[in-house]
Amino acid sequence: MWSSTNVAVKHHYVYSGEPLAYLRQHGTDERELVKWCLENSNITRIDIALTSQREDGKKHGFAPHQLAWAVRDGMLKSRMKPSKDVSEDMKTQTKYIGNRTSRARLFRAYDKGADNEALKDTLIRYELETRRGTKVIGRAVVSGENYGAIIRRYVDFPSVAAWREIMEAEPARMAHEKQVLSAHEMAIEKSLSRWYWLQKSIPKTVKKALSEDFERFGTSPHDNKEFHTFLREIMAQLDEA
Repeated sequence: MWSSTNVAVKHHYVYSGEPLAYLRQHGTDERELVKWCLENSNITRIDIALTSQREDGKKHGFAPHQLAWAVRDGMLKSRMKPSKDVSEDMKTQTKYIGNRTSRARLFRAYDKGADNEALKDTLIRYELETRRGTKVIGRAVVSGENYGAIIRRYVDFPSVAAWREIMEAEPARMAHEKQVLSAHEMAIEKSLSRWYWLQKSIPKTVKKALSEDFERFGTSPHDNKEFHTFLREIMAQLDEA
């Protein structure tokens, strides 16, 4: 996607499950894609998911309601806090661990086969959604780290045998120390920080000025001469660059 209103955003790509499946079918591994993103862009969100299925038709060994029981019984090992209703409402198909408002890091478990009677209680999805520390997780993915190990790094039920079997790996050890950046990488980081500040600060200030002028003088943005002078000055500065 390309933003016509935000000059700082040149291109914005979102890879969901279907595009990733298509890339795999055509010989591109998602780890290659993550590597490219780490080297050439800024990853704002990365999701790690595992789908576990019972093929013998029996009920799953660690369905969402069983995860809720494990949380209730103090088996959860995580810095993320479970939702308040995770162990209260057993009818809810999806269970969350983490802040659902900020979504800086959020884990969810849900019955992926809930709408199919043949698959109900046999096909369970576990997902870790991350907006903070995306580079750390990205580097773990590129290094070949097991996805279950990455999930267990942030959400774990070490005393639950079914959980350990599903994840198929011990919790990952991922270094969170700040890496030594090259001059080029530091320049990129500085540029991203500057644009982030501009995006967050300038539009709010301009909006406030326009709103106050409208309230005090009844001047609409379309008729606000100072606003248009401001825009012309920006364009003039760009023409001089």
